Amino acid sequence: SPWYALPYLSKDIKAVKERIEKLEKLDSIQVSADIEFDGGTIVENTDINRVQIIFDSKPDQEIIDKLKSNGFHWSPSEKAWQRMRGIRVLGIAKAIVL
Repeated sequence: SPWYALPYLSKDIKAVKERIEKLEKLDSIQVSADIEFDGGTIVENTDINRVQIIFDSKPDQEIIDKLKSNGFHWSPSEKAWQRMRGIRVLGIAKAIVL
């Protein structure tokens, strides 16, 4: 690498280290069991770093609107409403469906 790229590399390394620390922190507060509710399940899928809400049947429009307004997206491949894991995301998911 040219000399002028070095400051940028150290910045990138720092950002990656911070991301790893954040993910490790999330893993330490991981819920061990899925949360069942009337009509589905909340799953903390650590393999793909997502909180997923899996409904037994299509939720009504009011629930879909709440999911969308709280950052959840429908994943056809996972057949679940999901959002990236975060410290508050599990609580948001519970508030929507419980």
